[in-house]
Amino acid sequence: MAYFDPLGYSVLNQKERTTVERKIKQLLKDHNNDLENVVNNRNSQMNSIQTPSSSSVVTSEDNQSTNKSTFASFISSVSTSTTRKHTTYTSANKTNSIADEFLLYKSLGSKEVETIIQTDSNSDASLFW
Repeated sequence: MAYFDPLGYSVLNQKERTTVERKIKQLLKDHNNDLENVVNNRNSQMNSIQTPSSSSVVTSEDNQSTNKSTFASFISSVSTSTTRKHTTYTSANKTNSIADEFLLYKSLGSKEVETIIQTDSNSDASLFW
């Protein structure tokens, strides 16, 4: 995708950049929702294991009947206390918004393009990243 190559990014028009950024934001939102669902699901499972009662036991049929994504189901199946701690730590310590990250990328990408043009060197997006 041209968006992730500084030279490719430089030739995209504003509408194309905005379209890609909206898609990225939606993917991030979906990912965060999936992680939140996994953490909530694990917490409820842990609570039901600690205090079993007829009204709080979660059966596998109940889990299957809930509407969660394949990704959330997978993460839930492999989730451990370590992954839950990482998820909580990561979301609690975010300092930049996605909009800040887009601005930073635009700035760094522009500088990379200037360097490529000034030094007449070949572009390599993998070296940039």
